[in-house]
Amino acid sequence: LSFTAFGANENSSIATSNVSAEIKKLKSAKMEIEEYKELSYVVLQNDTVQIVKYDGDKKNYTIPSKIAGKPVAVIGSHAFSSCHELESLTIPGSVRDIHECAVAYCPKLKKITIKEGNLNALDSMDIYCCRNLETLSLPESLRAFTFLYDCTAVEKVSFNSKNSYYKTYDGVVFSKDLDTLVYYPPGKADTHYVVPSDVKAILRTAFNYAKNLDSVYIPKSVKEIGETAFGYTRVIIYYE
Repeated sequence: LSFTAFGANENSSIATSNVSAEIKKLKSAKMEIEEYKELSYVVLQNDTVQIVKYDGDKKNYTIPSKIAGKPVAVIGSHAFSSCHELESLTIPGSVRDIHECAVAYCPKLKKITIKEGNLNALDSMDIYCCRNLETLSLPESLRAFTFLYDCTAVEKVSFNSKNSYYKTYDGVVFSKDLDTLVYYPPGKADTHYVVPSDVKAILRTAFNYAKNLDSVYIPKSVKEIGETAFGYTRVIIYYE
């Protein structure tokens, strides 16, 4: 398996093109794009706000939970693309939907925190190609999570302890009952990993980009291994 690594200038061009396309789509839907400090946004039909683009240069940025008295509910595609100075991003609990590639090509971004609130799902392409991202903190409300596409430095994913669907054990994300191994952070320093003996399934893409792993031991309890579970790795797999 292989993937293309884009340079900074190419990433910026891609991001600019995608943001322009998103703005064009919103304008064609006759939605007025407004400005608030570093943000461009639109007001949706349900009287909530969608972030269209962040144009700031802060190292640490917290998205406001309200703009003009209206809750910020959606982060649009490529809203936080090619933010070259951004190192930490906090997303408020008011956000219920993060669009594909909402956060992408941010070369210095190391930490993302999603506050408790309304977000139920984080798809694999919502945070994309942030190759220095190390830490991701996720809320109690999250019900759907797999992996982060081309975010190869992630070392730690933490869930609120009250989350009913996921938990972390030894830094690895599992289903709450520990039956399913969901996500092995690719930036973990370990060279060998032993899958716990209670695990019955390893999710598709679970070990993708695990750059430091040389080997994985899989116990006989595991009955199902998802397609491309070890994609973009050179891991040697040992079975009990």
